Amino acid sequence: MAFIGTRLDLIIFLMFLSIVSNNIVFARNNTLNKSVSATIVKEGIPPFYYMNINGEDYIMDLDSDFLWTRCDKWHVFHQPCPKQACSLAHSWPSRLCPLKKDQQERLCPCKVALVNPVPKTCHQTDLSYQYYFFFNQTGHWPFKITSFKQIYAACIPSELRATQFYNRTGQFVGLSKAPLSIPSQFASQYQFSKKFAFVLPSVRYPHGIIFFGGGPYYIVYYADKLHDVTIFFTYTQLLQNSLSTTNGYYIGVQAISIGSSELHQIPIQASSFDINYTTGLGGVRISTIVLYTTLRSDIFLAFRKTFLEAMEGKIPVRAVKQFDLCFNASDLVLNPLGGYIGAPKVELSLANGKNWTYFSNTMQTVYRDNINDTLACMAFIDGGKTMEEAMVIGAFQMEEIFVEFDLVKSQFGFTPNLFLLRKFNGSITG
Repeated sequence: MAFIGTRLDLIIFLMFLSIVSNNIVFARNNTLNKSVSATIVKEGIPPFYYMNINGEDYIMDLDSDFLWTRCDKWHVFHQPCPKQACSLAHSWPSRLCPLKKDQQERLCPCKVALVNPVPKTCHQTDLSYQYYFFFNQTGHWPFKITSFKQIYAACIPSELRATQFYNRTGQFVGLSKAPLSIPSQFASQYQFSKKFAFVLPSVRYPHGIIFFGGGPYYIVYYADKLHDVTIFFTYTQLLQNSLSTTNGYYIGVQAISIGSSELHQIPIQASSFDINYTTGLGGVRISTIVLYTTLRSDIFLAFRKTFLEAMEGKIPVRAVKQFDLCFNASDLVLNPLGGYIGAPKVELSLANGKNWTYFSNTMQTVYRDNINDTLACMAFIDGGKTMEEAMVIGAFQMEEIFVEFDLVKSQFGFTPNLFLLRKFNGSITG
């Protein structure tokens, strides 16, 4: 199980080399830490965020405990039984999809529980392992290829292979805290730092990047000046929720404020965002599967009212499916920095006194072909009264933002929008 290519001098494209380019900003890891990277694209209807492994696309899932892969039906006969990995998998049981007792006790063949995220359904399947490689982004051709001889993965259940959702790929990469997620396997088997970081792509910049093993991460300003992007990080603690039905990542939020020229806090008590440690309900979870930030109904209604007030007299029109509040895009002015001029910004007040502000990711442009017009819709969704969490931070709100999950320190780091950093801190050059 040797790691191939232990010293990496990565010059990884991250985002936004120039205002007219679709390239990504240079980031470099000059440490002796082991690292590996993969590109990210956003594709499909509804869209998902895919990272590239083995030259194939895998959907990123912060909640999933396993790498999902296609297995041939004879794999249990030509592979040694993964007893130790099976014990690890069974030590971290799924609360939503528990294994039957006899399957928990059996190690060969090894059965594991998978949660299909769209929708949340339970499946039991075999644990296997395969050879994997990553095309590391070095800024030069050819790319460096980093190979791993043995990565444990769960076989895609046969009942899912023929469904429409799995025609695209059917493969997921699990990024949770579980012992057989990709970050955990890289740390335990290949001595990576137990952290990963990514920037999600957007319509404006269609390529993102994810990498494992830690920074520093550099962005290039005028005259070849390098700045470690971690100087722009704001950190907050990741919270434990042992009774949640997912193994995802939670952060503490105390308030939400909305406004254009002046922020106004929505009229919701701070306790509305808390995790109920008796039931596992509530809390604020981060997701790469949920596209738009979703709020429990009591929070959403207050959010919608404040958002509408912040539109300062703009008249809403009939909303389209999924969205609740839409406006004619012709009544708004496009902002060259992204989004619309006058569109409200949304600020999360975090539990440690820090703030996370969304500027250009608060409204989504929607094209209505049947009547040939364009809408600008509030990119926040009503999750209903019985939603498990108080709030799920969606992937759209994280686009063009560099985020880091440090699983040792149990902290979450995020930057402002990288495009805005480029505009206000200098020009990014190749």
